[in-house]
Amino acid sequence: MSEANVKKYYIAAFHALRSASEQGAATAPKLEAYAKDPELKSLVTDYGTLAAKHEEQIVAFLEELDLKPNDFKDRVMEGVGNGTDEMLKAASDDVIDLGVISGSQTGAQYYRNAFMGQPATAKALGLDDQAARWAEMADEWHEIEDRLAAAGQDALDRAMQTETASA
Repeated sequence: MSEANVKKYYIAAFHALRSASEQGAATAPKLEAYAKDPELKSLVTDYGTLAAKHEEQIVAFLEELDLKPNDFKDRVMEGVGNGTDEMLKAASDDVIDLGVISGSQTGAQYYRNAFMGQPATAKALGLDDQAARWAEMADEWHEIEDRLAAAGQDALDRAMQTETASA
Protein backbone atom coordinates (compact mmCIF):
# COMPACT_ATOMS: atom_id res chain seq x y z
CA MET A 1 0.00 0.00 0.00
CA SER A 2 1.33 3.42 -0.85
CA GLU A 3 1.79 6.20 1.68
CA ALA A 4 -1.08 8.09 0.05
CA ASN A 5 -3.43 5.13 0.56
CA VAL A 6 -2.28 4.68 4.16
CA LYS A 7 -2.97 8.36 4.80
CA LYS A 8 -6.40 8.07 3.16
CA TYR A 9 -7.16 5.07 5.36
CA TYR A 10 -5.95 6.93 8.46
CA ILE A 11 -8.17 9.91 7.65
CA ALA A 12 -11.16 7.62 7.19
CA ALA A 13 -10.58 6.40 10.74
CA PHE A 14 -10.73 10.02 11.94
CA HIS A 15 -14.18 10.44 10.49
CA ALA A 16 -15.45 7.17 11.93
CA LEU A 17 -13.97 7.69 15.38
CA ARG A 18 -15.09 11.32 15.51
CA SER A 19 -18.63 10.17 14.77
CA ALA A 20 -18.39 7.36 17.33
CA SER A 21 -17.18 9.82 19.96
CA GLU A 22 -19.99 12.22 19.11
CA GLN A 23 -22.53 9.42 19.51
CA GLY A 24 -21.04 8.36 22.84
CA ALA A 25 -21.14 11.90 24.19
CA ALA A 26 -24.77 12.25 23.07
CA THR A 27 -25.83 8.94 24.65
CA ALA A 28 -24.22 9.50 28.04
CA PRO A 29 -26.98 11.75 29.44
CA LYS A 30 -29.59 9.11 28.59
CA LEU A 31 -27.55 6.43 30.33
CA GLU A 32 -27.06 8.72 33.31
CA ALA A 33 -30.84 9.16 33.53
CA TYR A 34 -31.31 5.38 33.70
CA ALA A 35 -28.57 4.79 36.27
CA LYS A 36 -29.77 4.43 39.84
CA ASP A 37 -26.46 4.33 41.70
CA PRO A 38 -24.98 7.83 42.26
CA GLU A 39 -21.43 6.63 41.60
CA LEU A 40 -22.54 5.05 38.33
CA LYS A 41 -24.26 8.30 37.34
CA SER A 42 -20.96 10.10 37.92
CA LEU A 43 -19.04 7.47 35.96
CA VAL A 44 -21.42 7.75 33.00
CA THR A 45 -20.97 11.53 33.11
CA ASP A 46 -17.20 11.01 32.96
CA TYR A 47 -17.74 8.66 30.00
CA GLY A 48 -19.68 11.34 28.13
CA THR A 49 -17.16 14.04 28.99
CA LEU A 50 -14.30 11.86 27.76
CA ALA A 51 -16.11 11.01 24.52
CA ALA A 52 -16.72 14.73 23.88
CA LYS A 53 -13.09 15.56 24.69
CA HIS A 54 -11.91 12.89 22.26
CA GLU A 55 -14.25 14.12 19.56
CA GLU A 56 -12.63 17.55 19.90
CA GLN A 57 -9.16 15.98 19.75
CA ILE A 58 -10.00 14.07 16.59
CA VAL A 59 -11.32 17.26 14.98
CA ALA A 60 -7.99 18.88 15.91
CA PHE A 61 -6.16 15.98 14.24
CA LEU A 62 -8.17 16.64 11.08
CA GLU A 63 -7.39 20.36 11.25
CA GLU A 64 -3.67 19.57 11.53
CA LEU A 65 -4.04 17.95 8.11
CA ASP A 66 -6.11 20.88 6.77
CA LEU A 67 -9.30 18.81 6.80
CA LYS A 68 -12.76 19.24 8.30
CA PRO A 69 -15.12 16.66 9.79
CA ASN A 70 -17.59 15.19 7.38
CA ASP A 71 -21.07 13.73 7.91
CA PHE A 72 -19.91 10.09 8.14
CA LYS A 73 -21.90 8.12 10.74
CA ASP A 74 -20.06 5.36 12.54
CA ARG A 75 -22.28 2.31 12.22
CA VAL A 76 -20.42 0.31 14.89
CA MET A 77 -21.26 2.84 17.58
CA GLU A 78 -24.76 3.15 16.18
CA GLY A 79 -25.10 -0.61 16.71
CA VAL A 80 -23.74 -0.32 20.24
CA GLY A 81 -26.37 2.33 20.94
CA ASN A 82 -29.16 0.22 19.48
CA GLY A 83 -28.05 -2.81 21.47
CA THR A 84 -27.85 -0.76 24.65
CA ASP A 85 -31.40 0.51 24.07
CA GLU A 86 -32.62 -3.09 23.80
CA MET A 87 -30.76 -4.11 26.98
CA LEU A 88 -32.29 -1.20 28.90
CA LYS A 89 -35.78 -2.10 27.68
CA ALA A 90 -35.28 -5.67 28.88
CA ALA A 91 -33.86 -4.75 32.30
CA SER A 92 -36.11 -4.70 35.33
CA ASP A 93 -35.68 -1.85 37.79
CA ASP A 94 -33.43 -3.87 40.12
CA VAL A 95 -30.91 -4.64 37.36
CA ILE A 96 -31.11 -1.46 35.28
CA ASP A 97 -27.61 -0.42 36.39
CA LEU A 98 -26.29 -3.63 34.83
CA GLY A 99 -27.77 -2.56 31.49
CA VAL A 100 -26.22 0.90 31.78
CA ILE A 101 -22.85 -0.63 32.62
CA SER A 102 -22.97 -3.23 29.87
CA GLY A 103 -23.74 -0.66 27.18
CA SER A 104 -21.06 1.68 28.52
CA GLN A 105 -18.50 -1.11 28.65
CA THR A 106 -19.15 -2.05 25.04
CA GLY A 107 -18.66 1.55 23.94
CA ALA A 108 -15.51 2.00 26.04
CA GLN A 109 -14.04 -1.23 24.65
CA TYR A 110 -14.73 -0.07 21.10
CA TYR A 111 -13.04 3.28 21.69
CA ARG A 112 -10.03 1.78 23.42
CA ASN A 113 -9.44 -0.90 20.81
CA ALA A 114 -9.94 1.50 17.90
CA PHE A 115 -7.70 4.14 19.44
CA MET A 116 -4.98 1.57 20.19
CA GLY A 117 -4.76 0.82 16.48
CA GLN A 118 -4.02 4.40 15.47
CA PRO A 119 -0.52 5.11 16.89
CA ALA A 120 1.28 2.75 14.51
CA THR A 121 -0.33 4.35 11.47
CA ALA A 122 0.31 7.87 12.78
CA LYS A 123 3.99 7.02 13.36
CA ALA A 124 4.31 5.50 9.89
CA LEU A 125 3.03 8.79 8.48
CA GLY A 126 5.48 10.82 10.59
CA LEU A 127 2.75 12.12 12.91
CA ASP A 128 4.48 11.27 16.18
CA ASP A 129 2.51 13.80 18.25
CA GLN A 130 -0.75 12.28 17.06
CA ALA A 131 0.57 8.80 17.75
CA ALA A 132 1.34 9.75 21.36
CA ARG A 133 -2.06 11.37 21.83
CA TRP A 134 -3.90 8.33 20.39
CA ALA A 135 -2.06 6.14 22.90
CA GLU A 136 -3.05 8.48 25.75
CA MET A 137 -6.66 8.43 24.57
CA ALA A 138 -6.67 4.62 24.55
CA ASP A 139 -5.27 4.66 28.10
CA GLU A 140 -8.03 7.03 29.20
CA TRP A 141 -10.62 4.54 27.94
CA HIS A 142 -8.79 1.74 29.73
CA GLU A 143 -9.27 3.64 32.98
CA ILE A 144 -13.00 4.00 32.23
CA GLU A 145 -13.17 0.27 31.46
CA ASP A 146 -11.60 -0.55 34.83
CA ARG A 147 -14.04 1.72 36.64
CA LEU A 148 -16.98 0.19 34.76
CA ALA A 149 -15.81 -3.32 35.65
CA ALA A 150 -15.75 -2.41 39.35
CA ALA A 151 -19.15 -0.72 39.06
CA GLY A 152 -20.48 -3.82 37.30
CA GLN A 153 -19.41 -6.05 40.13
CA ASP A 154 -21.00 -3.70 42.66
CA ALA A 155 -24.26 -3.56 40.67
CA LEU A 156 -24.33 -7.33 40.34
CA ASP A 157 -23.77 -7.74 44.07
CA ARG A 158 -26.62 -5.30 44.80
CA ALA A 159 -28.93 -7.08 42.36
CA MET A 160 -28.17 -10.46 43.93
CA GLN A 161 -28.81 -9.06 47.42
CA THR A 162 -32.14 -7.67 46.25
CA GLU A 163 -33.05 -11.09 44.84
CA THR A 164 -32.02 -12.85 48.04
CA ALA A 165 -33.90 -10.33 50.20
CA SER A 166 -37.11 -10.74 48.17
CA ALA A 167 -36.93 -14.56 48.07
